Amino acid sequence: MTMQDLPGGWHLERRPLDAAAQPGQWLETAGGRKLPILRAGPGWSEVLYAGEPAPAGVRLAGEPFALAPPPRALLLGDESGWPLLVHLAARLRQGPERVKILVLLGTGREPPFKPQPSRIIVPELPAWVIATLPLLEDWNVPARLCAAEERPGCFEGSPLALAAVWLDALQGAADVAVYAAGSATFVNDAARLAAAQRLVFHGRTL
Repeated sequence: MTMQDLPGGWHLERRPLDAAAQPGQWLETAGGRKLPILRAGPGWSEVLYAGEPAPAGVRLAGEPFALAPPPRALLLGDESGWPLLVHLAARLRQGPERVKILVLLGTGREPPFKPQPSRIIVPELPAWVIATLPLLEDWNVPARLCAAEERPGCFEGSPLALAAVWLDALQGAADVAVYAAGSATFVNDAARLAAAQRLVFHGRTL
Protein backbone atom coordinates (compact mmCIF):
# COMPACT_ATOMS: atom_id res chain seq x y z
CA MET A 1 0.00 0.00 0.00
CA THR A 2 1.29 3.47 -0.86
CA MET A 3 -0.21 6.73 0.41
CA GLN A 4 0.19 10.32 -0.74
CA ASP A 5 -1.00 13.19 1.45
CA LEU A 6 -2.71 15.95 -0.54
CA PRO A 7 -3.90 19.49 0.32
CA GLY A 8 -7.04 19.90 2.41
CA GLY A 9 -6.48 16.76 4.51
CA TRP A 10 -7.01 14.40 1.55
CA HIS A 11 -5.23 11.08 1.07
CA LEU A 12 -4.59 9.23 -2.19
CA GLU A 13 -3.81 5.56 -1.62
CA ARG A 14 -3.04 2.70 -3.95
CA ARG A 15 -4.00 -0.62 -2.37
CA PRO A 16 -3.68 -4.20 -3.63
CA LEU A 17 -7.00 -5.80 -4.53
CA ASP A 18 -7.69 -9.37 -5.60
CA ALA A 19 -11.00 -8.64 -7.34
CA ALA A 20 -11.45 -6.17 -10.19
CA ALA A 21 -13.22 -3.09 -8.82
CA GLN A 22 -16.05 -1.70 -10.96
CA PRO A 23 -17.40 1.88 -11.05
CA GLY A 24 -19.81 2.42 -8.17
CA GLN A 25 -17.91 0.19 -5.75
CA TRP A 26 -15.74 1.23 -2.82
CA LEU A 27 -13.37 -0.25 -0.25
CA GLU A 28 -14.76 -0.69 3.24
CA THR A 29 -12.88 -1.03 6.54
CA ALA A 30 -13.80 -3.45 9.32
CA GLY A 31 -15.42 -0.51 11.13
CA GLY A 32 -17.68 0.28 8.15
CA ARG A 33 -15.79 3.30 6.82
CA LYS A 34 -16.19 3.66 3.05
CA LEU A 35 -13.20 4.64 0.89
CA PRO A 36 -14.36 5.70 -2.61
CA ILE A 37 -12.41 4.21 -5.50
CA LEU A 38 -11.02 6.80 -7.90
CA ARG A 39 -9.32 4.42 -10.32
CA ALA A 40 -8.68 0.69 -10.52
CA GLY A 41 -6.79 -1.87 -12.55
CA PRO A 42 -5.75 -5.52 -12.41
CA GLY A 43 -4.63 -6.23 -8.84
CA TRP A 44 -4.93 -2.66 -7.51
CA SER A 45 -7.30 0.15 -6.64
CA GLU A 46 -6.73 3.82 -5.91
CA VAL A 47 -8.89 5.47 -3.25
CA LEU A 48 -9.24 9.19 -2.51
CA TYR A 49 -10.73 10.32 0.78
CA ALA A 50 -10.46 13.03 3.44
CA GLY A 51 -9.91 12.74 7.19
CA GLU A 52 -7.84 10.36 9.25
CA PRO A 53 -5.77 7.73 7.38
CA ALA A 54 -7.67 4.46 7.05
CA PRO A 55 -6.38 1.10 8.36
CA ALA A 56 -4.86 -1.47 6.02
CA GLY A 57 -7.58 -4.14 6.23
CA VAL A 58 -10.38 -3.46 3.72
CA ARG A 59 -12.82 -5.35 1.52
CA LEU A 60 -14.45 -4.54 -1.80
CA ALA A 61 -18.07 -3.45 -1.27
CA GLY A 62 -21.06 -1.98 -3.09
CA GLU A 63 -22.90 -2.87 -6.29
CA PRO A 64 -21.39 -1.61 -9.56
CA PHE A 65 -23.24 1.04 -11.52
CA ALA A 66 -25.29 -0.19 -14.46
CA LEU A 67 -23.26 0.68 -17.54
CA ALA A 68 -25.94 0.83 -20.23
CA PRO A 69 -26.99 4.49 -20.05
CA PRO A 70 -28.95 6.47 -22.65
CA PRO A 71 -26.93 8.68 -25.03
CA ARG A 72 -26.32 11.26 -22.27
CA ALA A 73 -24.97 10.62 -18.75
CA LEU A 74 -25.18 13.29 -16.04
CA LEU A 75 -22.79 12.51 -13.17
CA LEU A 76 -23.45 14.34 -9.88
CA GLY A 77 -21.26 14.11 -6.80
CA ASP A 78 -20.70 15.89 -3.52
CA GLU A 79 -17.33 16.03 -1.79
CA SER A 80 -17.51 12.47 -0.48
CA GLY A 81 -18.81 10.86 -3.65
CA TRP A 82 -17.05 12.39 -6.61
CA PRO A 83 -14.16 9.87 -6.76
CA LEU A 84 -16.72 7.18 -7.70
CA LEU A 85 -17.85 9.38 -10.60
CA VAL A 86 -14.33 9.88 -11.91
CA HIS A 87 -14.05 6.07 -11.99
CA LEU A 88 -17.40 5.91 -13.81
CA ALA A 89 -16.43 8.61 -16.31
CA ALA A 90 -13.26 6.67 -17.14
CA ARG A 91 -15.31 3.57 -17.93
CA LEU A 92 -18.01 5.37 -19.93
CA ARG A 93 -15.52 7.18 -22.14
CA GLN A 94 -13.83 3.87 -23.00
CA GLY A 95 -17.05 1.94 -23.68
CA PRO A 96 -18.19 0.70 -27.09
CA GLU A 97 -21.17 3.08 -27.16
CA ARG A 98 -20.83 6.83 -27.61
CA VAL A 99 -22.08 8.50 -24.43
CA LYS A 100 -22.12 12.26 -23.94
CA ILE A 101 -20.95 12.85 -20.38
CA LEU A 102 -21.34 15.87 -18.10
CA VAL A 103 -19.82 15.75 -14.61
CA LEU A 104 -20.88 18.25 -11.91
CA LEU A 105 -18.94 18.00 -8.64
CA GLY A 106 -19.30 19.73 -5.29
CA THR A 107 -16.30 20.84 -3.24
CA GLY A 108 -16.52 21.70 0.44
CA ARG A 109 -13.08 21.72 1.99
CA GLU A 110 -9.99 22.65 0.02
CA PRO A 111 -9.93 20.27 -2.98
CA PRO A 112 -7.02 17.82 -3.35
CA PHE A 113 -6.19 19.26 -6.76
CA LYS A 114 -5.77 22.70 -8.27
CA PRO A 115 -8.90 23.55 -10.30
CA GLN A 116 -8.20 24.78 -13.81
CA PRO A 117 -10.27 26.61 -16.42
CA SER A 118 -11.96 24.21 -18.82
CA ARG A 119 -11.50 24.56 -22.56
CA ILE A 120 -14.57 22.40 -23.18
CA ILE A 121 -17.65 24.51 -23.86
CA VAL A 122 -20.98 23.43 -22.38
CA PRO A 123 -23.50 25.82 -24.02
CA GLU A 124 -26.31 25.07 -21.54
CA LEU A 125 -24.26 26.23 -18.53
CA PRO A 126 -23.38 29.80 -17.46
CA ALA A 127 -20.31 30.94 -19.40
CA TRP A 128 -18.49 32.02 -16.24
CA VAL A 129 -18.66 28.54 -14.69
CA ILE A 130 -15.38 27.16 -16.03
CA ALA A 131 -13.52 25.51 -13.11
CA THR A 132 -12.88 21.82 -13.72
CA LEU A 133 -11.01 18.78 -12.48
CA PRO A 134 -7.68 18.53 -14.37
CA LEU A 135 -7.89 14.74 -14.79
CA LEU A 136 -11.31 14.93 -16.49
CA GLU A 137 -10.12 17.80 -18.67
CA ASP A 138 -7.20 15.63 -19.81
CA TRP A 139 -9.75 12.93 -20.74
CA ASN A 140 -11.80 15.48 -22.71
CA VAL A 141 -14.77 14.91 -20.38
CA PRO A 142 -16.84 18.07 -19.70
CA ALA A 143 -16.90 18.78 -15.97
CA ARG A 144 -17.65 21.74 -13.70
CA LEU A 145 -17.00 22.40 -10.03
CA CYS A 146 -19.48 23.81 -7.53
CA ALA A 147 -18.87 25.35 -4.11
CA ALA A 148 -21.02 26.67 -1.27
CA GLU A 149 -18.98 29.88 -1.17
CA GLU A 150 -17.57 32.02 -3.95
CA ARG A 151 -14.53 30.47 -5.63
CA PRO A 152 -12.98 31.48 -8.95
CA GLY A 153 -14.70 29.75 -11.87
CA CYS A 154 -16.95 27.62 -9.65
CA PHE A 155 -20.73 27.63 -9.57
CA GLU A 156 -21.85 29.07 -6.25
CA GLY A 157 -24.27 26.43 -5.00
CA SER A 158 -24.94 22.70 -5.18
CA PRO A 159 -24.22 20.49 -8.20
CA LEU A 160 -27.95 19.74 -8.10
CA ALA A 161 -28.80 23.39 -8.66
CA LEU A 162 -26.42 23.55 -11.62
CA ALA A 163 -27.84 20.28 -12.94
CA ALA A 164 -31.32 21.82 -12.88
CA VAL A 165 -30.02 24.74 -14.96
CA TRP A 166 -28.54 22.31 -17.50
CA LEU A 167 -31.63 20.12 -17.69
CA ASP A 168 -33.92 23.12 -18.15
CA ALA A 169 -31.72 24.44 -20.96
CA LEU A 170 -31.85 21.11 -22.84
CA GLN A 171 -35.57 21.60 -23.53
CA GLY A 172 -36.09 17.87 -23.47
CA ALA A 173 -33.96 15.52 -21.41
CA ALA A 174 -35.51 12.09 -21.95
CA ASP A 175 -32.19 10.70 -23.20
CA VAL A 176 -30.32 11.47 -19.95
CA ALA A 177 -29.33 8.96 -17.26
CA VAL A 178 -28.44 10.47 -13.87
CA TYR A 179 -25.70 8.96 -11.71
CA ALA A 180 -25.18 10.35 -8.19
CA ALA A 181 -22.73 9.55 -5.40
CA GLY A 182 -22.27 11.11 -1.99
CA SER A 183 -24.10 11.58 1.30
CA ALA A 184 -27.57 10.13 1.80
CA THR A 185 -29.10 13.62 1.69
CA PHE A 186 -27.32 14.47 -1.56
CA VAL A 187 -28.23 11.20 -3.28
CA ASN A 188 -31.87 11.44 -2.16
CA ASP A 189 -32.11 14.99 -3.51
CA ALA A 190 -30.54 13.87 -6.79
CA ALA A 191 -33.10 11.06 -7.01
CA ARG A 192 -35.93 13.57 -6.60
CA LEU A 193 -34.43 15.76 -9.33
CA ALA A 194 -34.26 12.79 -11.70
CA ALA A 195 -37.80 11.70 -10.82
CA ALA A 196 -39.15 15.19 -11.51
CA GLN A 197 -37.61 14.97 -15.00
CA ARG A 198 -38.62 11.29 -15.42
CA LEU A 199 -35.03 10.24 -15.92
CA VAL A 200 -33.25 6.95 -15.24
CA PHE A 201 -31.42 7.23 -11.91
CA HIS A 202 -28.53 5.36 -10.27
CA GLY A 203 -27.25 6.36 -6.82
CA ARG A 204 -24.55 5.31 -4.37
CA THR A 205 -24.45 6.53 -0.76
CA LEU A 206 -21.12 6.99 1.01
